[in-house]
Amino acid sequence: MVKLSDFGWAIESTSMRNSRCGTPLYQAPELVKEEPHDEKVDVWAVGILAYELLIGFIPFWIYQESDLQKIVTQEIKFPDYVDVTDTAKDFVLRALDKDPTTRATILQLLLHPFIDLAQGVTESDFEGLER
Repeated sequence: MVKLSDFGWAIESTSMRNSRCGTPLYQAPELVKEEPHDEKVDVWAVGILAYELLIGFIPFWIYQESDLQKIVTQEIKFPDYVDVTDTAKDFVLRALDKDPTTRATILQLLLHPFIDLAQGVTESDFEGLER
């Protein structure tokens, strides 16, 4: 099992946030557009990490600050030369939905077939997490 975490900017919040922070390459579109955001920006970051682990690099070539607009405008594509299962692609695309209102939740990602948690795990095991 691999566990990744970075709580350097972590806060507990039940409302939309307006501050912009985090590694630019992992910022969700709503952060790039300087719009209010919530925990869905973390789901986006999980999607970027998953893409990077599957493909070997992030989905956007960003060399300077102006390139961050690619996060907002560029479609997520998987290179033909890398064999990625449809299940893995679906997981990444659900996490990297540019619209935060339709982007997967943390719970939906945890229950996604790509994660394939131990048998017998149900939604009740994640009680308290938002759908």
